[in-house]
Amino acid sequence: MIDMNGKTILYTGGAGGLGLETTMHFLDAGARVVVIDRDAAKMAALEEAAKAHHAERLLVRDFDLADLSGLKRELDFLQEKHGGFDVVINNAAIYPSKPFEDYTIEEHQLVQRVNVDAAIVCVQSALPHMKARQWGRIINIASITLYGGWAMLSPYVQSKGALVGLARAWAREFGPYGVTVNAISPAPFRPTPKRSIRIPKAIRATCSITRR
Repeated sequence: MIDMNGKTILYTGGAGGLGLETTMHFLDAGARVVVIDRDAAKMAALEEAAKAHHAERLLVRDFDLADLSGLKRELDFLQEKHGGFDVVINNAAIYPSKPFEDYTIEEHQLVQRVNVDAAIVCVQSALPHMKARQWGRIINIASITLYGGWAMLSPYVQSKGALVGLARAWAREFGPYGVTVNAISPAPFRPTPKRSIRIPKAIRATCSITRR
């Protein structure tokens, strides 16, 4: 079990599937977890599951990540009330599926806004605290679709490529401040209503609190 005592995690899309399972383990490891999601049923399920896992350290917020200016204000409020974020996990994503020629440019832009631009806002908001503490962890959740050439998902695949590119650029820029940045690319998985998995090794490694 990793030791996350005293750490605060900002986790977008953290209420279902991979998010629910890892949120539970982060709570078990001593972290405070701030989850931003939009799925009411998943959010309720997370809060119910967390009752046995230090629910006082879980904060679930219903927020539309497409509202970037509102997101900045929300994050500023949360950090003022609960302290800065030590870990940011950019996991939330939308993924409409249809032939490439049927997407409008507005649909492309919405996917980038939610999947990429919101991640940028989260990192910009958290970074001053990380730099001040000379410690931070940023994890972009990419996708196997970026490498497999999957059809019918071009805006989504494009957004995941952007997250990988940003992880590389951020890692170079933030490393001198003790802030590591990684992108991981999970394969498809079914929702996990029962606690049947552990934190993926990639996430365990990136969240280790051992200083470099």
